[in-house]
Amino acid sequence: SKIENFYSAKEIIDCLIEEDEENFGWLNEHKSKGHWIGNELRKSGIVKGKAEQKKIDGINVKGYYLDLELIKQKLSAYS
Repeated sequence: SKIENFYSAKEIIDCLIEEDEENFGWLNEHKSKGHWIGNELRKSGIVKGKAEQKKIDGINVKGYYLDLELIKQKLSAYS
């Protein structure tokens, strides 16, 4: 079965920074915008279209539905 979850752009950026500060630390300055992450997710084929708005705990956030199985499949090429 397909596992899809909604992740805010901020959550994705925070995760990248936490996992690889050396390569993604520059994103600390761009957390609020999230434009970069959307472009890269579309280029990789992980998401299609624009970010979606969703209300979480009463706050509107932009984010993406990620297919975790697809991500695992794409990452398997890198071992």
